[in-house]
Amino acid sequence: MKLKRVAQDGMKVRASAGAASFRRRQSLDRCRKEAEEQVRKLRREIAEDPSASSKRVTAAKERAARARLDAVEAALAELPEIEELRAERNAAKPSDAKRRGEIRVSTTDAECRVMKMADGGYRPAYNVQLATDSSGFIVGAEVTNRGVDQPHVVPMLDEIKRRTRKTPREYLVDGGFVSLENIQVVSDRGATPYAPVPLPRKAGIDPHVPKEDDTPELAAWRRRMGTKEAKRIYVQRGVLAERTNADLRVHRGLDRLNIRGLVKVKTVVLLAALSFQPSETGDRTAVAETGPARLRRHETSDQAGAARGTGASTGCEKTESHRTRLVGSPKAIPSRSLSRRLTAPARSPPSASRAPADRTPRTPRARTPAAGPS
Repeated sequence: MKLKRVAQDGMKVRASAGAASFRRRQSLDRCRKEAEEQVRKLRREIAEDPSASSKRVTAAKERAARARLDAVEAALAELPEIEELRAERNAAKPSDAKRRGEIRVSTTDAECRVMKMADGGYRPAYNVQLATDSSGFIVGAEVTNRGVDQPHVVPMLDEIKRRTRKTPREYLVDGGFVSLENIQVVSDRGATPYAPVPLPRKAGIDPHVPKEDDTPELAAWRRRMGTKEAKRIYVQRGVLAERTNADLRVHRGLDRLNIRGLVKVKTVVLLAALSFQPSETGDRTAVAETGPARLRRHETSDQAGAARGTGASTGCEKTESHRTRLVGSPKAIPSRSLSRRLTAPARSPPSASRAPADRTPRTPRARTPAAGPS
C-alpha cells in the first residue's frame, strides 16, 4: 500500500431511532420526573408485597422504568453540547437563526442527530467518514454525529497517519469538504489536494485565478484544478469513494443500523471496513490470486485449451474467458459445472441393438352416438 491517491467521503447511515423519539428540554424534564416517580413507586411495592412471584414481576417493571430514566438522563446530558454548536452556527450565520427550530434529543439513541440524507429527506442518522486508497483498501474510518463534512478532513488525515504511518500523496474530496483552512492543512501535511473550487458569487470571475490574499498553497490549488490533468485525476474520486459507499450499504448492511451509540456504531463500521475486499473496487489486477481461485483458473484454462486442440467444439470458450476474468470476485461463475461439461466424453450415436422398436399406430375407436330423448 503506497497511499498514492486517497479519496475521502461521508455517508449518512440511518440510526436506530424514530423521529418521534426526539424531545425538547421541557419534555425531557417532564419525562425524567415521571420516570423517577415510577421507580420510587415500584420500589415501595417490592418492599410491601410479600409474594415472591409478584416481586419478580414488579422487579422487572422497575428495571424497565430505570432503563427509561437512564435514557432520558442521557438525552439531557447531550443538550449542552448541541446548544453550544447551535450558538456557534447562529453566530456564524445570524440570518438562519430564526428558521432553526428548537433543539431536540432522542430518548431512544441520545447520540444520533437528524441529518439530511442522500434523498433530500431529514432522518436520525450517523455520519460515517471513509478514506479509500487507490489499491482498494479502506485506510481510514470514523463515525460522527455531525451532519456536515468540513470539520472531518483533519481528523481523517490524523487517522490515516496513525494507521499507516504515512501521508497520502494525493487527497481527493468533494465540494462538501472544501474550505480554505482544509486546503491549507492538506497542503501543509505534504499531500496534494484535489477538490472543486467554489464558484464566485459574481459572474464573469474565473475561479481558477489566484486571489491577492491567497497563500502559495491556495494559489497552486486554484491553478491546478483548472487543468485537464487535475480534472482527470479528480474523476477517480467517484470510482474510489462512491463505490465503497455503495458496497458497504448493499453488501455489508450499512443501510440502517440496529445498534445505538457512537461506540457501537463505530465497531460495526470497522467490521464492515475489514470485510471489504479490494478486488471488489474494480482494481482486480492489483490483487494476486491465491489458493482455490488460482487452481480453478489454471485447471479450466488447461481443459479449454485441450478441448480446442482436439478440434472438439464445446461452445464454452466465451463463457470460459468471461469466467476467468471474474476469478476472485464474489459473483464468479462456478467452475464445477463448467469443468464437468469440458471433461465429459463425447456421446456416441445409438446402436442398432438399442434402437427403439417401431410402434404400430393405434386406430381411433369409433364412438357410439348417444341416444336421444324418448
